[in-house]
Amino acid sequence: MKNIISLLLCVCLISCDMDTVIDLDIPSHESVLVLNGLLDTDTNTQVIVSHSVGAFDNTIPSFINNANVLLYKNNQFIDTLSLDLTNLIYVNYYNNYTGGSLPMYYYKSDYIPEKEAVYRVEVSYSDYTPISAETYIPGDIVLYNI
Repeated sequence: MKNIISLLLCVCLISCDMDTVIDLDIPSHESVLVLNGLLDTDTNTQVIVSHSVGAFDNTIPSFINNANVLLYKNNQFIDTLSLDLTNLIYVNYYNNYTGGSLPMYYYKSDYIPEKEAVYRVEVSYSDYTPISAETYIPGDIVLYNI
């Protein structure tokens, strides 16, 4: 009898609707510039500039094609990167379980970075706060014994 009562109590608890709704007050997202790139000693300098979207936004990020992109080596100006319209690339994205691809172009310089130097890329665009990214390219690693 005790087992039957316990079983009925469990069935009643499981069958009860226990949904909890929580309302979140999420502030609106203020878009910022996004800089993606890779500096390597065996290829020219290339970066992509786009803008951010909020985590809960339904908007799709887009490429910014008229930004001012500057390259510095050890705090000395090297070059202004220009838009390379000859090499279209597609960046994949996922939005609400669906996907697509965004057409983007590189900002490019013919300058090839050198090892043991600090590089900085600065990006400015009229509607956004300017951004910069800095990296150090180390020297070669010498292996004496494998």
